[in-house]
Amino acid sequence: MKFIILLFNIILLNTMTINAQNAEQPIITGTFSDSITQSNWFSEWLKINGESIINVNDANELKTLLSEDVFFKIYLGTWCEDSQVYVPVLLDLIEGSNCKFEIIGVNREKECPFKPKECKSWDIEFVPTIKVFRNDKELGRIIEAPKESISKDLIDLLRQDK
Repeated sequence: MKFIILLFNIILLNTMTINAQNAEQPIITGTFSDSITQSNWFSEWLKINGESIINVNDANELKTLLSEDVFFKIYLGTWCEDSQVYVPVLLDLIEGSNCKFEIIGVNREKECPFKPKECKSWDIEFVPTIKVFRNDKELGRIIEAPKESISKDLIDLLRQDK
């Protein structure tokens, strides 16, 4: 009986892994413009809604810490479920602020064929990787998934530099 349960768990885990890195998802690489949010495939991501309840107090506090000297460099995989969950939440949180952001799509090797020399210096192992900068100084990163929530992790990073 234990063997059957173990075998079932292994099969289930393998199925979940295959689905999490679905080969049917488009692999789009390069720098995305702000119009990414208008694309059909990105609007599908919004339906995933990884943090369906954003704490309003955290979101408001984050807005007070965001300014034009804050910059986000977001590396995502269009094929990656974590990117599909957390990037829309991040963009929703920073919408309307004066901060700037750049979004770069990478392939499964965490590279971008359009920037072959530049991608060697990115130091990206997992996606999404969200690098947070203030005045060109990197404050920290959110890698793959937040520790607590996107808003709380960003608040902690931005507070430490004040």
